Amino acid sequence: METNEPLDNLIRQCQRGEQQAFEAVFVQYQPRLRFYVRRLASSLDHTDDLLQDVWVKVIRKVKTLREPKAFTAWLYRIARNEVICRARVKDPWLGLSNEHLESLASE
Repeated sequence: METNEPLDNLIRQCQRGEQQAFEAVFVQYQPRLRFYVRRLASSLDHTDDLLQDVWVKVIRKVKTLREPKAFTAWLYRIARNEVICRARVKDPWLGLSNEHLESLASE
């Protein structure tokens, strides 16, 4: 199994509450996360608000992450859940398209 030691160290620093580590993780992941959220939430407005909520959850819950190696999957899961939650609030009868379901299944 491949290990990403610098990221693992950053996540451990985040878990200790080090602000510079959070900033580094944010800079590293924000562009890709924005693309991911826009792709999933093409029908939703306010992508920036959604992303802000994702990052707030990450900051609040990073201490509960047991394996720093799992950070990337954990982050994208939080984002996906936030998109689904927003879609339900906006329109409780709104479903994800087949394209979105297929992309989620392949992850």
